[in-house]
Parts: sequence; structure tokens; C-alpha cells
Amino acid sequence: MRKSSTDNPGAAGGNSRADILNAAIGMFAENPYEAVVIRDIAKRANVQSPTIYHFFKSKNGLYREAMLAYYSRRVTSIDLLPPKGAPPRVRIHALVLKQLQAVASDPVFFQLLQRELLNTDDAFKKDIAEKIMAGLYDYLDDLLAATRFGRGNTVIPTMVMSMLLGYFQVARFQKFMPNFAGKPADDLSALQQIADAITDFIQPG
Repeated sequence: MRKSSTDNPGAAGGNSRADILNAAIGMFAENPYEAVVIRDIAKRANVQSPTIYHFFKSKNGLYREAMLAYYSRRVTSIDLLPPKGAPPRVRIHALVLKQLQAVASDPVFFQLLQRELLNTDDAFKKDIAEKIMAGLYDYLDDLLAATRFGRGNTVIPTMVMSMLLGYFQVARFQKFMPNFAGKPADDLSALQQIADAITDFIQPG
């Protein structure tokens, strides 16, 4: 007996789950959480509302999965970075520059990040820390073993992450400051300069 699309919500062509996640990321980036309606996400994803509930059970469940999917795309894969045998300075610079480029390429990043900074759901923060950020922290911790900071330093990895994100936040205002003659935050040479500065902070040349 042939199954209908209601028996298998992902059977109506394409990847319904991925389509729903992509639609949800866009909707949550454009609107406050309270203003997002499941039926609008369904319309954008070209699925029926019950399909969303089949995969994600609730609006909050969809939000959590969408944000995890989104943040996982913004974090540089450790596989794309220089291996452990490379000089520490080379590894540090590559990590910082790739992460800067990833953030600069996505205009909605801070809309979602700022919302998460206000989120009081510690269980969700734990998910992001364990599933998304842990790999980068481990990579940084290994790098620090060859620097003046040493392995196991709990402050410097957080400072590095803060520098990466804070650069773009402050750069929004910097261009309006008197006598500012710098380059846009997403200019490639500007990213190179900030990567050089962070690298010099961790491992002076």
C-alpha cells in the first residue's frame, strides 16, 4: 500500500525538515519570537503546519533546532583549520580570520545573537555551548598550550570570542565617530587587520 504524504511529512518533495529550519531561521531573524507564527513559517517553507509539529513538536522546539542549525553554520569547522603540527601563530591567525569572515558574511548574525544574550533559558545555552562552541574552545585551549597563557586558561578563550563578536558590534558605531577614516567592518583588509591584532595579543610575532 502506497503511503501518503501525511504518513511521511518529508515525502512531498525536497527536504521538508531542512526547508522548515531555513524558513524558521529567516522568520526568527526578521521578527521578535512572540510575533512569529507557525503557519507563516509553514507558508514560507511550502509545507503544512502539521508537518512542522511532526518534526519539532512545538514552536519553542522549532526555535531551538533552528538556532542550533544556524549557529552551527557560523562556526568554523575545525577540519578547515591548520593541523596541530602547524606553528601556533599560523593556527591562531587562521582560526580568528576564518571566524571573522564567517560572521561578516551574515547580516542577520547579530540580530539573533543579541536575542540569545537576553535569553534566560540556561538549558538552551548549554546546548549551544556543548554542540556548537565546544570544538572551537578545545582548539583554542590546545593553541594556548604553546603560548604564554598555557593550556587550561578559562579566561583567554572567552576573551578571544568576545573580541571577534565585539569588533562587529562596536564597528557599527565607529564609522559615525568624528574623524573616523577606517574601512567598513566587513572589508577584507579590515578583517585581516583585526585578525593580526588578536593574533599579536595571543602570540606576539
